[in-house]
Amino acid sequence: MAHKTTSDFEKFSLDRIPIVPFWASKEEDYDKHGLPWQKAKRYAEDTGHRKGLISWVKWNVSFSLILTFSILFLNNAFKLQISDTVLVALLTTTTANILGLAFIVLRGMFNIKEDHDK
Repeated sequence: MAHKTTSDFEKFSLDRIPIVPFWASKEEDYDKHGLPWQKAKRYAEDTGHRKGLISWVKWNVSFSLILTFSILFLNNAFKLQISDTVLVALLTTTTANILGLAFIVLRGMFNIKEDHDK
C-alpha cells in the first residue's frame, strides 16, 4: 500500500491558531516554526487586527459625526450665537479629519495591490 506524503502546509489547519487581539498577544519565537505556519499565523493576526480596526473606525466616525451635528443642532435650538465662520471651520475640520483618518487606516490595512499588467 502506497503511503501518501503531505507537505507541512497541507497538514496545517488555521483552526489551531487562536486569534488574539494585538494588545494581548504573547511573544513567540516564530523562527522555530515553518514558513507555512508563519504565513497562516500572520494571516490570522491580520484578520484579528482588521476586525478591531473596522470596529474602531465605525464607532469613531459615528461618534464624531453625531457630536458635530449635535453642536449644529444645539446652536440653532438654543441660540448659542456660534459664528458662521466657527461652524464652517468645525464642519470642515471634523469631516476632513474623520474621513481622512478612516481612509488612511482602512487603506493601510486593506491594501490591495492592483494589477497594472492587464
